Amino acid sequence: MAKGNDIVARAGGADPRHLADFRGNNSRSDNIVSNPPFGIADAFAARALDLAIGKVALLLPTKWMNAAGRGAWLEKTPLARVHLLSPRPSMPPGPVIEAGIKPGNGTTDFAWFVWERGYLGRPEIRFLRRDRESP
Repeated sequence: MAKGNDIVARAGGADPRHLADFRGNNSRSDNIVSNPPFGIADAFAARALDLAIGKVALLLPTKWMNAAGRGAWLEKTPLARVHLLSPRPSMPPGPVIEAGIKPGNGTTDFAWFVWERGYLGRPEIRFLRRDRESP
C-alpha cells in the first residue's frame, strides 16, 4: 500500500471496491489513518487492525461507541483513545466541496478512534476543539 495515498478517489461517493482492494492487500503498514466509507467502516476497521503494526486512527461517527454490536467489538480491541470533535464538523459529500458550495453546520457527532497494537486498559476520552485550545 502506498504510504500517504488513498487507493480510490471517492469524491463521487463511497466505492465498495475500495474495501475489496484494501482486503486484498497484505502489505503491513506502520500506521493507518483514514476516513473510511461509513457503510463499510466495520470491515475496514477490522482489516486496518490486522494490517497495522503500530496505530490505527479512523474518523467515525461517535454513535459507534453506543451501538450494541460495535460497542462489544470495541471492548475487545486495543482502543486507546477517542478524540471527540467539537463543535460538530460539517462533512458534505465530495461533489459539494468540489462545486465550491460552502458547507453548513454539521448534524452528526464525529470522533477520531485511535487503536494502538498491544494497548491494554480502558480507552481515554479526549476533546479536539477548533474554537479554543484543548486543555
